Amino acid sequence: ILDLCGVPQKEPMRRACYDILTCCSAPPPCLLKTVSTNGKTMRGKSYAKRVNPKKVLGRLIEAAIKDCDLPQIAATRLRAFLNCGCLPLPLDVNAAINALQDGAKKLRSMDDQRHVMPRRQKRYEDAARGFRSVRKCINAMEALGIHTLGNENTTGAKNYQPPAYISLDLGMRQQSHHYHGHIYFQAIMLTEDPDSVISNDILLSSDEKGIKIAEGGRYDDLVRRFRPPGNFGASQVDQYTSAPIPICTGVRFMIGSFVERVYKEAALESIIESQQIAALTTDSEILRRVLAIPFLSKASVQCIVVGMNGFDPTSIPERAMVASHLWANGISAEFIPHSGVILSLLRRAGADSTVSD
Repeated sequence: ILDLCGVPQKEPMRRACYDILTCCSAPPPCLLKTVSTNGKTMRGKSYAKRVNPKKVLGRLIEAAIKDCDLPQIAATRLRAFLNCGCLPLPLDVNAAINALQDGAKKLRSMDDQRHVMPRRQKRYEDAARGFRSVRKCINAMEALGIHTLGNENTTGAKNYQPPAYISLDLGMRQQSHHYHGHIYFQAIMLTEDPDSVISNDILLSSDEKGIKIAEGGRYDDLVRRFRPPGNFGASQVDQYTSAPIPICTGVRFMIGSFVERVYKEAALESIIESQQIAALTTDSEILRRVLAIPFLSKASVQCIVVGMNGFDPTSIPERAMVASHLWANGISAEFIPHSGVILSLLRRAGADSTVSD
C-alpha cells in the first residue's frame, strides 16, 4: 500500500506511515460497543463523534510531512486511500477487505493511465494478491467454525470462546523478520473495557490495555533460507532442486502472559471472596489463610486436631483418624501438618475454635 502511495523506502518515513495506518485505519475495540436508537446502530457515528478520525489523520500526516519529510504527493495519495471507507475499517473483515480494494482502485484512478509503468502494475497485482490471501484465510477460519462474537452465525461448541473481533491492522509490523511478508498476526487479550480503547496503537503500550498472548505468520522465507539440499518429500537429497517451497505457517504462544493473567485473576477472585465472607470469617480461618492452608468455604472449622507434640509429621495418621471420626459425626474439623508453634496461636484465637489435644 505504501508503495502504491509513493512513500519512499526510508525507515523513519515508513515508520510514521505505519503509525498512521494503525491509528486511523485499524478498527479499535471501542467499536464493539453498539449504541442503538430505535433499533438503529449508531456505532460508526458514535466513534466519529468521539475520535474525529479525519482530524486525527490530518494531524498525523502533517506531522509526517514536517518531521519525516514525507512528500506531498505521497501524503495526498495516502489520504485519498484512507478516505475510501478506511477511517476506520469495518469490524466485518470481508467488508474491510472490500474497503481496501476500493482504496486501491482510487489510487489506480489517480495514476496517469497513458504512462503506467510495469513496476507499478506489479505493485497493484501484489496488493490484490494480498487482499485475496486475507479473504481466503478468513473463509478458512469460518469453514473451521471459528467465528467472531459479532457474527450472527456463531454457533460455538462447549468450552469454546470465539474471538471478539478480527482487526485488520495495515501498520502492524513484526519485530524480528522471520515471517513471510503476506500474513502476520497477533492475538491480543483485552484487559479493560473495550469502550476505553479508541485506538489500536495503545493496546500494547505501557498502559497495559491489552496483553499479547500469541503471534505468528508465514515462515516461507525462513524455510527457503535454511532448506536442506534436495526436493521436499522426494528421495533426491544430493543437490538443490527447483521444487517450490511449501506453505509454512507458525504460531508462538506467550505462556508467561497466560500465567501472569491467571495469577491476577486468582488474586482478584480471592479479594472478592474475602469481602463476601468477611462477616463469616472466624479467627481460626484467618490463621489458616495466613498459613496457606486449604479452608472450607461452607462452614467455619469447629475443631482443630493436634497431637501431643503439636502438628508434628509423625502424628499425621492419628490426627487424620480422629478428624475422620469427627467428620462422620457432622463436626467440621481439620488436622494441620504444621509445627507446634502454631498451637499457642490457635489457643489465643478466641472462642470460635475448639482445640483438641
